[in-house]
Amino acid sequence: MGAGVLQGQSFAMPPEQAARELARTMAVPGLNLVLLFFSPRYATQAFAQAAAQAFAPARVVGCTTSGEFGPLGCRADSVAAMGFTAPAFAAATLLLPALDRFQAAAIAAPVRGLFPRAAPPHRALITLIDGFSLKEELVVSALHSLAADVPLCGGSASDGSRLEQSWLLYDGRLHQNAALVLGLASAAPLHVFKTEHFRPGEQRLVVTAADSARRLVRELNGLPAAAEYARLTGTSPERLDLAHFAEHPLMVRVGGANFIRSCIGVASDGGLRFACAIDVGLVLRLGQGQDMACDIETALTEVERKVGGPADILGFDCLLRRQEMEHSGQMDPIGALMRRHRLLGFSTFGEQFQGMHINQTLTGIAFPRAGAPPR
Repeated sequence: MGAGVLQGQSFAMPPEQAARELARTMAVPGLNLVLLFFSPRYATQAFAQAAAQAFAPARVVGCTTSGEFGPLGCRADSVAAMGFTAPAFAAATLLLPALDRFQAAAIAAPVRGLFPRAAPPHRALITLIDGFSLKEELVVSALHSLAADVPLCGGSASDGSRLEQSWLLYDGRLHQNAALVLGLASAAPLHVFKTEHFRPGEQRLVVTAADSARRLVRELNGLPAAAEYARLTGTSPERLDLAHFAEHPLMVRVGGANFIRSCIGVASDGGLRFACAIDVGLVLRLGQGQDMACDIETALTEVERKVGGPADILGFDCLLRRQEMEHSGQMDPIGALMRRHRLLGFSTFGEQFQGMHINQTLTGIAFPRAGAPPR
């Protein structure tokens, strides 16, 4: 246990057993918030109710994943849990339902209410969003404009590799077409970060036709998108799959920083489906991969330095990075690296960082562990 942070992971079935098992590991005074990241096989109303009952009176929130990582390593078909205790943390939660009718003005008062005047000085927002709502950009942009001085990170819920639907857990019920916003405040420093192991290359692609609302690119460089992307990455459209997309991402430069825009599939008309906002005129570059393990080690070591020593780290890691780990045989070594740095979280269908929804990135937030000196 760190300075008010607990971690756990369970493979137990039936789902109710996993909830009880994790609750026993977190049976400490002052537990006020529990995050559960769980395989789609746990997406049942019975699990939602069991989790709420097992951890009561703490608030329980979470989502389905494309894989989990925690004390037992990078795994699938598990539940990873992170708990927060008072007085180390003040925690508040907000459910944003019906994202298809989302209005930024309607959330202004609830978002500002996440942090009362008496809340501790170090604050952060964490988002969990239905990955198939296609509303991540709207939600995080609104949050960032309402609380620009509060750092934000988060992840989009997923469903393994099916890429069909996802679920959020809130107050003993499962929700879709929704987002969760968590407000954390602490007297100890918090640090939000992002990292990716790709750098933009010289090869440029311009989006010349797109259906932005559906995140669908129809043409790149004036040619059918899948065929042009396949040609430039040395394959054929028929061989495009998640593993290939993971190894050859596209990147865009925004505000002096580079961000990945990940492909996730080929449309029936030869277009490319993306997991992030895309529009006509966007200039993309093919990403060039670096060593993922080295990049993670460097990033997490720097995060620990910034919070003053050993940390518990909550992370949101893109499912395409997981695909690359599996394809390259790095799952176990990177899992061991994550355990060593006490990184817990899930493989996402997209990540949030500050005011942006992004792809193929590790974002997260670090909390100093007990005994780490304040800064």
